[in-house]
Amino acid sequence: MDDAILIDLVDEVRADYQIPPYIPNDTIVRAVKESAARLSGLVETAINWYEDHTARELLKARAYYSLNHVLDEFETNYGHEIRAWQLGMEVTDDETDEHS
Repeated sequence: MDDAILIDLVDEVRADYQIPPYIPNDTIVRAVKESAARLSGLVETAINWYEDHTARELLKARAYYSLNHVLDEFETNYGHEIRAWQLGMEVTDDETDEHS
């Protein structure tokens, strides 16, 4: 993940989830990086954080759960969306492989 997308995601998490200004950006950066690593580990291909809006939304939601110390609830609450996203990534990869 490059710095430009990282900054965008931190800004989006802060705005979308109304993170108060007394929470330092470093804390949000850490939550975003940890979330990106976790989501990247769930699929075999690289995630395009600019174009994959589902991955982006999952990352922001997971970062929010992390900031609120309830990560154990994230995969329970978002399990269906995570599996649908994973399946979509597999289908997209298969279609790409067929056309190569």
